[in-house]
This record gives sequence, structure tokens and C-alpha cells, in this order.
Amino acid sequence: KYNVNNLSDGEKSLIYYIGHGIVNYENLPYIIPTDVKSLTTTKWGKAQTEDKEAIPLSKKELTKLLEECISLEEICTELDNVPSNSLTIFCDAGFDGKLRNGNTLLNFQRNTGKTKGMRLRGNAVIFCAADFTKTVYGFSEKKHGFFTYYLLKTLRENMGNIDYGQLFDEIKDSVSFESSLQGKQQIPTIVVGGKVKDSWQKHKLK
Repeated sequence: KYNVNNLSDGEKSLIYYIGHGIVNYENLPYIIPTDVKSLTTTKWGKAQTEDKEAIPLSKKELTKLLEECISLEEICTELDNVPSNSLTIFCDAGFDGKLRNGNTLLNFQRNTGKTKGMRLRGNAVIFCAADFTKTVYGFSEKKHGFFTYYLLKTLRENMGNIDYGQLFDEIKDSVSFESSLQGKQQIPTIVVGGKVKDSWQKHKLK
């Protein structure tokens, strides 16, 4: 799925992901690969045409699907094994089973109670389009997701020379405001590893 053998000490790792995700019963996020072979894909097509009446996945189907997906936490743990390597992930994906227009893609049982969520011990910084239990929307006018559009816009305006604290604040404010104007609610979030919890705001891409 991914290989850290070619990384050297002190290198920066940058991952940008746009697509679909899913959470397990503890609300931990998994990326759904485009080449997933699970038979649940036959239900995805029906879900897109039947709007909010998507056929529920059985517990067995959900387990099978998760086996073919990639855990964000596992990615961070693997890359944290590279000494002094910094990891930044920009994740423009929804993990709640919804399409970007709000319709249902995957109908699966989720834990609606309080869960611990994802907790990272390493040096990863993950910019998330929204909380893992919330819907991520498309910015149809700009032919991007809200998150991707304002991420690229902010980086372009600053030529990439902007610290992570300011970058996140600008993305969060812009996405929250623009999505609300369109009758939607999307608030980006950030997840940081324990090693950088007091310093991530000063990090930069350059």
C-alpha cells in the first residue's frame, strides 16, 4: 500500500488525498482505495441513484470493506518510524458515507456515542476537510471541494511561504464562511501528533 524504505532521515513527507473514506465503529478514519474489490461496490451505484435510501451494509460487508481500506492512523505510524521525518497530510475526503452533494454513498452503522477518535503519538499534522463524522461538500462553482479550493488559493497567494497555524486558520475561516453561504456547514479540523502538539503552528511546507 505504501513504502517508507526510500525515505531518509530528516525528509519531509507530504500526502494529498481527495476521494472517499469510511470510519470504523470507533470512528477511526480509513481511506477507500479506487481499486477496492469488495462486493459492496455493487451497492454504491445503487446508493448514488437512490439518494438517501442507500442499501445498508451488513456488519460482514463493512468488515470486508475495512480490510481493503487504508487506516490513516497506520499511515502515520509507519512514517513515524523514519527518524526526524515530518509528515503532513491534506485530506479532502468525507468519512461519513455521504457524497459531496449530500446524498448517501455508503449506509453503514456508526457509533453515535462518545469515542476516543484518532490520537497520534508522532509528528504528523493532518489538515482535514471536516470532522470524520461530518459531510464534506463540493464547491461546484469552482469545480473543487471547498477544502481543496481554499487550500490551493491560500498556498498560491502566499507562494507556499506560510506557517501551518495561519494556513489552517485561513482555510477554516474561508470554508466555514463560503459553505454557510450555500446553506451547508463544513468546518475543517486538524489532527496533530503528540510530538508536535506545541509546535505544529510554526511548521511550513518550504
